[in-house]
Amino acid sequence: MAEDRATLAGSAAPCLACVAVRAPGLVLVRRRRPDWSALPHAAADHLAPTGTILDACPRARRAGVVPGLTLAAARARLPELRIEAISMEDLHRFSAEVFRILVRAAPFVEPLLHAEGDAGRPSFDALADAGTFFLDASGLGTLYGDAEGLRHRIETILAETGLAATVVVGFHRLRIYALARHGGRGRVFYDPTDEARCADRLPLAILPLDPKIRGRLERLGLRTVGDLARLPAAELRTRFGRGASRFHERLHRDGMVPIAPRPVREPARAAADVEPPDDHAERLTFVCRGLIDAVCRATGRQLRAVAAVRIRLTLDVPAEGAVFGIRRRTVRLRIALSRPTLDASILADLLRLRLAALALPGRVERVEIVAEPAPAEAGQLALLDQPARDPEAARAALARLEAAFGPGTVTFARLRAEALP
Repeated sequence: MAEDRATLAGSAAPCLACVAVRAPGLVLVRRRRPDWSALPHAAADHLAPTGTILDACPRARRAGVVPGLTLAAARARLPELRIEAISMEDLHRFSAEVFRILVRAAPFVEPLLHAEGDAGRPSFDALADAGTFFLDASGLGTLYGDAEGLRHRIETILAETGLAATVVVGFHRLRIYALARHGGRGRVFYDPTDEARCADRLPLAILPLDPKIRGRLERLGLRTVGDLARLPAAELRTRFGRGASRFHERLHRDGMVPIAPRPVREPARAAADVEPPDDHAERLTFVCRGLIDAVCRATGRQLRAVAAVRIRLTLDVPAEGAVFGIRRRTVRLRIALSRPTLDASILADLLRLRLAALALPGRVERVEIVAEPAPAEAGQLALLDQPARDPEAARAALARLEAAFGPGTVTFARLRAEALP
């Protein structure tokens, strides 16, 4: 039995895992409305009567509320239905949260929801993609022993945060994706033939096919993934176009496509000791300004902007009976911006105002600043490549001088070609 099941370190071991978090839309709704857990509830793309139901709890589904209904139709079927709208921003935050959990199990993780900051309302595909991830399972034998150990580890760390998921470990990217999206209990495939046999029995609705193409295929009696895989490639492309033939090609070749892992980007941070310890707001701001510059530059190199900064101040507080008569105490601050920025002067000015209004119980001996990143705009990233000199600021300063002291105050020299005496 042990010989039949190759370990993750073996060459014939399953090398790819797909994680599909169950009902990400309902997870977001229950987090926002915990009192709705015992009530029929659903997630929608917006709250207008023409909005679309994206997902519904089992109780609502039993009453006829299914994804795709308008809010007006859903409430007509179930008047007591609770509906909450979710946005693309919510989905991106959820995907980033699950990504940070999964990198604890495997270093190379590819989220299916790639683009950050998508505009518009969420779609069914975006909702499913927010909870779907691929992991590189190769080379993890030392940690987990076999693929079952990896699957159990992923399920455990997700369950610790209240998330349920289907984890499928195997060989072929599209097939394990379909099996994970189908739900149910996770599984490990040690034989690619067994994996293909199970995936071929799944309904076509599991694949992210265009609904119109899927409808045409089903009218011809093609209802499973295996039916699509058995069609001739040339005839499929001629009759149904590139949309259907793309999945046909992936079913036959996708096992060779490597994952595209997202790099793990730690938030930028900087720290400095204050020598000697000080409690003066202006002097502390001067120390913090260099740290803010550093975290803004580091965040910009990640092609992101700073949405907020967290400041940790370590203080020396006089205390009787303590070692050397002082006791260390930590004060934590958070400064949030209405709009993410890479301008350190804005953050420094806000920090100066916060420190001036703060009554510190002791002198600060150490400062640590951590940036909270957010997607950056193209114009903000362009600021990184500009020279330190600002011609517009120089012209404005010279104009103020001339306005204050009169015409002729600001002059300039012009070079002429002349012989030296």
